[in-house]
Amino acid sequence: MAFDITGNSIPEIVYKSVLLIKEEGDIFTDQRGDKIQEVEDLTISLPAHKCVLHKDPLQARLGIDFAHALKDNAAAKQRGEDFIYGYGWEAREENGVEKTYELLNNDPTTRRAYIPLFKPRHIGQDEIPCFVGLDFRRRDKVLFSQIGKQNVLNLTAFSRSNEMVIAMQNDVYGFTEFQKWMASRLDIPAGMYCQHVGSAHIRVKSEADEIERILKAGY
Repeated sequence: MAFDITGNSIPEIVYKSVLLIKEEGDIFTDQRGDKIQEVEDLTISLPAHKCVLHKDPLQARLGIDFAHALKDNAAAKQRGEDFIYGYGWEAREENGVEKTYELLNNDPTTRRAYIPLFKPRHIGQDEIPCFVGLDFRRRDKVLFSQIGKQNVLNLTAFSRSNEMVIAMQNDVYGFTEFQKWMASRLDIPAGMYCQHVGSAHIRVKSEADEIERILKAGY
């Protein structure tokens, strides 16, 4: 069964995702020994311009650092060297970010502006990227009703797995910041952010308090 969630903020997407998993998810112990609850094939979508930093200073700092390592060449390289993988560095392999920009700039209708993040060398490793790739598209859409249709940059992110309580908040913020950065280079607004998640899950025990807080707070 596939699931779809739409929203207008990151807290709304988090709340709806956690609630869905609590109500519909299967519980089992994963390969790391964590008790998780999971739904498969979840799609989330929201306007990129509605994605703002988390109110918690620590979470906000994590989001800022994640976004910076996607947008900045030096930060991307450093993260790629410090960790087993870094999305910004994976995206820049064989000049992937600049090639994608050129595609979008030279052919506004292209369907080929895709940046792979998961590579063959990652298969079988202990730590592998959760995100598989990023698909950028320029399309004429109504983003603001008072303006009407305008050319915007949409982003669809594909993830094989996403922890939906904490990690997703930084992921959505970081990738929408990357989307806005790419859009600014093209001199157009960022449009919709959509993410397809193969395994959308929560950690039943270690995240119990945060899960309870999210469900009580709502959005």
